[in-house]
Amino acid sequence: MFATEALGAAFGNIIIASGSLLLLLWLLKKFAWSNIVEIFEKRALKIATDIDEAKKANVNAQKLSKSAKSGWQIHKKKR
Repeated sequence: MFATEALGAAFGNIIIASGSLLLLLWLLKKFAWSNIVEIFEKRALKIATDIDEAKKANVNAQKLSKSAKSGWQIHKKKR
């Protein structure tokens, strides 16, 4: 008899937990999902922009480094 009562209580807990989860998912979808997606899209755009700017800065730094090295070699040869 005790095992049957425990099984019934466990089954009741499963139903309550499942219902709570479904309610939570529905509330998230209804009220928060669009805001969450918008935040992630803005973040992805910012990351892509930052990566592009970093690549441009890297190319510029390499050009400056090459010109500085060539200028240094010209300066060394003049001495």
